[in-house]
Amino acid sequence: MPSVPWRGWPAAGSDLPGRWSASTLIGGAGARPAWFSTQGGKRMNALARKAATTGPLADALEPRPPRAAVALDVEDLASFDHGGAENERFWERLGGQPALEGKSVLDVGSGWGRMATDLAKAGARSVLGLDIVPRLVEFATANVAARHPLLAGRVEFRCLDLGDLDPAARFDVIVSKDTFEHILDLEGMLEAMKRHLNPGGRIYAGWGPLYKSPYGDHDRRRTAFATFGLGGRLLAAVPWGHLALEPLVVSLHAERGRHGARSIRDLCLNGLGYSQYRRLIFRSGLSISRLRVNQSQSPLSRGLSLLAKVPGLDDYCIHNVYCVMERR
Repeated sequence: MPSVPWRGWPAAGSDLPGRWSASTLIGGAGARPAWFSTQGGKRMNALARKAATTGPLADALEPRPPRAAVALDVEDLASFDHGGAENERFWERLGGQPALEGKSVLDVGSGWGRMATDLAKAGARSVLGLDIVPRLVEFATANVAARHPLLAGRVEFRCLDLGDLDPAARFDVIVSKDTFEHILDLEGMLEAMKRHLNPGGRIYAGWGPLYKSPYGDHDRRRTAFATFGLGGRLLAAVPWGHLALEPLVVSLHAERGRHGARSIRDLCLNGLGYSQYRRLIFRSGLSISRLRVNQSQSPLSRGLSLLAKVPGLDDYCIHNVYCVMERR
């Protein structure tokens, strides 16, 4: 359950590990979100912080007492191991993993640390993983020390928001997996990433499901209707149902701990559709070297790709995006 950094970002999974349901039918992103929002690049959005620390996801995001380095949690280890297959799919959808030998890498939303560990094993000179969930940073650090000691000098994890990173820090590669759909200020996030890139450096990002796609609510309906029995499960399974039921979903989450939630953004989803992402990416000042959508071989994804060609339906039928951006 990775998360994301820079003055407001989230974590991953259920957005929690192993809890994706309908969204997996269309080959959505792996179990890993991250919440990012900024204010002048200096302050995390209070509502995003509140949503990240109350309600159904609170247990997963709440800092826990430090564990002994050798007492790695079994569920965390399983999530770390599962990340290997997710990472393979991530790079496949981006056209292959780039050559990393001797390069400095930033993993934005490092979660359990599998991506950072894999990148170091692939030859990266140094890898810095950022995450705002203390227990995930704790696990990732302890896991490298206990199970991957040869990487200890090249992989580091910090509980830090990207906005708090040393302004002078520069990287050859920035990786962001399954985070952009949770970032409330994506324009600010892209600007921060660009600042931390060396000239010629690249950003590799993949995210989904997008909010306006059939199951873009990231199980917010399933969580909201958990006590509704069969009727609740049916409501959670209706494609695009979250768009019509959004006020009810937000209200139920507010009643169950997310006090003050007034919109889907308060539940750590930015609500953007493909056309909005595309606009933000193309006006970021970064060069776009690859942009692919609906990267999945599932029958549903293929059907959505056909429907996306109909004018006006792309926002509702494009469910994931994989993009490579470069700083010239």
